[in-house]
This record gives sequence, C-alpha cells and structure tokens, in this order.
Amino acid sequence: MKKLLKIGLVILVIMIIFSSIKDNGKQNTSNQENKSFSKKDAITSAQGYEIKENIESLGEPTVGMYLSVYLEKLVLKGMKIDSTTTTGQWSAEDENNDEIYTVDYKFRTSGSDQIFTWEVGKDSIKAINGKAIAITPELGPQEKQISGTENEKEIYEYSTNLYKKYESTFGSYEAETKTTSETAKKFGITEEEVEEIVSRLMDTKL
Repeated sequence: MKKLLKIGLVILVIMIIFSSIKDNGKQNTSNQENKSFSKKDAITSAQGYEIKENIESLGEPTVGMYLSVYLEKLVLKGMKIDSTTTTGQWSAEDENNDEIYTVDYKFRTSGSDQIFTWEVGKDSIKAINGKAIAITPELGPQEKQISGTENEKEIYEYSTNLYKKYESTFGSYEAETKTTSETAKKFGITEEEVEEIVSRLMDTKL
C-alpha cells in the first residue's frame, strides 16, 4: 500500500512539473505573439524606407528625374569603402519596451565610428541624429507653418525682412524700433499691433 502511495505521489509531482513547463511555454509564445513588431521588423522597415533621389546624383546623365532608392542602398552608397573601412552593422533597441525602436547603422572608417540613427515604430520612422537627417531630411524635425491670416503673414514677412536689412547697419534695438515703426505706417496699424503679430507668428515657427 505504501509503495502504491509513493508511486502515485511521484506521478503527481511529474504531472505538476509537466503542467508548469507547458504553461510557461504557452506564456512565452503568447508574449512573442503580443510583440507584433520586433527588432528585426524595425531594421527591415528602416532598410526598406524609400527615398526619391535625383538620378543625376547617382551619376546618370538624365537631369530632373528621380529614382526610388531604398535607405539601405543609399547609406551603403555613402560609405567610403577602402582598406580602413569595416563592414557596417544594423542594430535595434527598444528601451521602453513599447515597440518603438532606436535603429542604428554603424560602420568604422579611418579609426572613427560613423553612426546613422532612426526611431522606428510599426507605422512611423524619424531621423534622430545629424547623419540620419542629412540623408533623410524629410524624416527630421520640420519647420512649423506660420498660422495667421494672409494679412498677418504679410506683415510678419515684411517686418522680418526689414529687420534683417536694418540689423546689418544699426544695432538690434534701433533696427527693431525702425522696423516696427515703418511696418506700422505701411499697413496702417499701431506699433503695438505689429509687435503682437510678429511675436505670435514667430512663436508658431519655434
């Protein structure tokens, strides 16, 4: 009887262990399925980003025509391959575990690392550092559009251009004073209104 109990106990322990291993396996599989956008996907997305490049810059005689070039090819084209250059490597890290990856392309030339960095999500890609922005400027920070009426935009542009003109001749304070006064006279408004419009529209460009 004791022998049967021992055998039954051993079988029970084995079943518990097997069940635990099976549950862990399911959990790991579930975690992998939930992470639908992986490091590999992020790198592939960056490499496959399409860039419209002027054919002339590729050494072709045709001017004014553009060719779709994948980012990976463009980065490789920019490498100066010589005896001091090592093969480049792509890498990706998801620091916040939110499926937004920092994707780097790095190669070493003349003793220094050249690194291009993008931030890549499932439906987004941004150029992060200067090298990445240089070859994909459309993915870098974009200048905000001036928001205001057409008349306000005209006042802003006139005032800004006038200030640049006077700044090279007068000090900044005198240039600003003359600019505000002349702009107010030209558009038939007060100097305070000029200052308010210029200040507000300038903020939208920051």
